[in-house]
Amino acid sequence: MIWPMKPMHRRLSLRVAQLNLLLGTQLLLASTALAQTAIATSAAPKIAGSVHFKNPDATIAAVKSYVPVNIKTQDAMKEVVGEMSKVVAMAAPVDVVAALDASAGEAPAPPLWGFAVGIASMDEAYKLAQTKGFITDGKSGLYRLGLPVGSRTTLFCWLGSTSGGQGRLACSNRERDRDVLGPYLLRVPASPAANASDVHVELQVAELVRTYQAPLQRVLQMGGMALPQRLQLGQPKFDRAVTDATQELVRQLAGMSHDLALLTLDGTLSNSGMQVQLGYQLSGTESWWGQAEAEANKRAPGVSGPPAVFWKLPSDVTAASYRTSDPKYAQRALQLLLPILDGWLEHDGMAPPDRQALVDLFLKVPKFDAPLTAVMAEGHSDVAAAKAPGKEPAKAPIESEVVAAMLGGSFYLLTSDASTAQSDQSVAFLRGLLAAYNRPGVQGYLKKKWKALGGTDPLPQLRSEPVKQLGAGATGMSLTLNLSSLQQLKQRAGLPSDKPAKAAPAKAAPVTIYIFSAPLGPTGQVWSAVGTDKATLLRRLQEQANLPEERTLAKRPGLDGLRRPGQLSGGFSTLAGYSAVLDLARMAATREKGTSDGKAPSSAASILNAIPHHGEVPMFYFTKAGPLPPLGLTTVLSTDIPRLAIEDLIAAVMNIALSR
Repeated sequence: MIWPMKPMHRRLSLRVAQLNLLLGTQLLLASTALAQTAIATSAAPKIAGSVHFKNPDATIAAVKSYVPVNIKTQDAMKEVVGEMSKVVAMAAPVDVVAALDASAGEAPAPPLWGFAVGIASMDEAYKLAQTKGFITDGKSGLYRLGLPVGSRTTLFCWLGSTSGGQGRLACSNRERDRDVLGPYLLRVPASPAANASDVHVELQVAELVRTYQAPLQRVLQMGGMALPQRLQLGQPKFDRAVTDATQELVRQLAGMSHDLALLTLDGTLSNSGMQVQLGYQLSGTESWWGQAEAEANKRAPGVSGPPAVFWKLPSDVTAASYRTSDPKYAQRALQLLLPILDGWLEHDGMAPPDRQALVDLFLKVPKFDAPLTAVMAEGHSDVAAAKAPGKEPAKAPIESEVVAAMLGGSFYLLTSDASTAQSDQSVAFLRGLLAAYNRPGVQGYLKKKWKALGGTDPLPQLRSEPVKQLGAGATGMSLTLNLSSLQQLKQRAGLPSDKPAKAAPAKAAPVTIYIFSAPLGPTGQVWSAVGTDKATLLRRLQEQANLPEERTLAKRPGLDGLRRPGQLSGGFSTLAGYSAVLDLARMAATREKGTSDGKAPSSAASILNAIPHHGEVPMFYFTKAGPLPPLGLTTVLSTDIPRLAIEDLIAAVMNIALSR
């Protein structure tokens, strides 16, 4: 029997229900208010890396001005944010960030990540989200969304209003990531560095090192103990040297992790060309790297671009560069490696006199007690050593093709700053190298090793070359080698080979590389030339002794980009200077397509003749020392590619693609 509820009980139950409803409403409002307060007041998370796109619409428009392609931005954005792509403002900034998980402690954990895009109209975005049922909670211009993307992915997002009726959509694939990074992404702090380029990337190395200092230190310590044990031979000299070198390596890696604070990458594409900058900020000098950078920065105010000898290079070169560095740090590394070499050779049975001759050779490497500016140029040889296009491109081993392409049609001219009094040591070093390599004991040792490795071709031959026409102080030598043996060695070692294992590798003609060095001109400036065409090298060195100014880089137009003050290193290159790369690309296309149509594949020369500016437009690169605003970067490495060079590059790629 069911007794009717008494009036007092009914009134009590009604009051309880009303109270529950009121409490639920208050809790909902409180949670919304709490979310809004978190968005407004949350401290910035520990950002480890970020990417900022200033204006995707403008960047895409610049791309279309070079390549007439139909880029459907709406379809691409739909793959990212689903239906909300309809209200995304492609002219507004886009940000992607990764942050360290503070709750992970010292244990490495996946980073928190998220991204944010601009919303053209907050009202339209709200209506769309409400209609589609994306809103989970929120109120008054700040909402949480569960955003389906495709059939299996759900993004967790904040939709927040900004000034002028616009908004931001901040999303991640995890709720916690959204809630931690959302406040930051909705109102990313304005950065002059980010707004100075189309794309700005930052990696906060100092933040990473601070967070994971303990595990990083443990890894370095374990490596410092394990590596010598793995490499030891039981030969006291070698084992001791390996231990010393490993400990120094650990110290340098630890020092570098403390010195490096920030890495940045910036890119800008406009109608005038493309600029790319890689920068880093060093905050200490524990490592050799940090010490070298600090010393370079002190020299920077007095640097006024390339040294005088750079402008004496021939004007018809396809590339030229200069770099100032302090060799003392390389010499420190050499001092650590020489005992390892000596110990290994003693363990391997080389006779003491021969072993000492090799060690003495490296001890006599030119040493400099001051910063040195090295200068190098590349140009086309008078006669290309490579085979004519279309003659059995698929039969020669790929290694021979690479060497022929890289050296066969080019020469390299090298020198150093004339103010360095010890620069002529390079001639003496080449003579010492020739004498040490051709010692009977060294040759016997190398032949034994070559035979054990399965080499059937003769050993590489290092010979003296007569250079009377360059004067009494000149020296020359040639290195002759046949790289077809590398095919056999790769097969014996079980490494991937471009020939079937059972097929005998094709024999290729030996490659000879010449090196000449000579003091030239009234000052005795030492110049060196390297290449495969002996006649070209000798002619270039003879001309360099009295090269008229009108035939030097000083009179070549279009190089003002290298005359800016404060550049520690720099240079220019042209697409014509990459003819070896074009030849390799042509070889790859020919291998795939074959020559069944009877047509010879396009050579690099024919490709350069067919493109609009013939690959002659200079592309600049240089290094500047800081601190550089606005981030206080220690060093910035910049590349400037003019529009005309990009047009040539696109035309060359299309030319190669159409020949496939």
